[in-house]
Amino acid sequence: MDVNSKKLTRYYVLALSLIAFVIVTSFFMNSDHLKKAEDSAAVVNIAGRQRLLSQQISLTLTKAYPNKDSAKDAAILQKVSDRLATFSQSHNSLLYGDESLGLPRQTSDAILKLYFHAPVNLHERVHQFISDTNLLASIPQSERPQHLEKLFEYQQHAENELLPSLENFVTLLQFEAESQGKALRRSEFLLMLFTLCLLAI
Repeated sequence: MDVNSKKLTRYYVLALSLIAFVIVTSFFMNSDHLKKAEDSAAVVNIAGRQRLLSQQISLTLTKAYPNKDSAKDAAILQKVSDRLATFSQSHNSLLYGDESLGLPRQTSDAILKLYFHAPVNLHERVHQFISDTNLLASIPQSERPQHLEKLFEYQQHAENELLPSLENFVTLLQFEAESQGKALRRSEFLLMLFTLCLLAI
């Protein structure tokens, strides 16, 4: 085999190796993207449910205040308790991760800022809502007429502060998921161009 043939053989071996590398890299990138897409879908789904739960909790608790039937009152407060437990657990799962729900731990700077810093400070608002709900639910029936102003403030906080904060959270999650998808498509496009260049040489 002459020198030129050896060089040509090495070139083809190198080219095929690079193409194989590109294919394997693309495979792992797609696998990673699918995993992140699944995680993002789970996170957005639970975050969206949080909005609904906050409204249900507030509305259900409000029904307990004009109510004078002890049996109905117990049923209403049980609904509040069950929904609040789900709301609280979901909040922690969204922040710290939960394998059983397919939720990753939040590491995004933008999301952590939304959770822990002004002006949104979602973590504090959620805990304030949970605390206020427990407080209002614990007031005996006979004393509730004296606390209607507290109930009104609670409703205002839930509607004007907590709900918009949860909506901001969902919007940010959707934006980050879309950004990850665009970044992957750019990487795949560059890999495709690299492969075509190898084949054209």
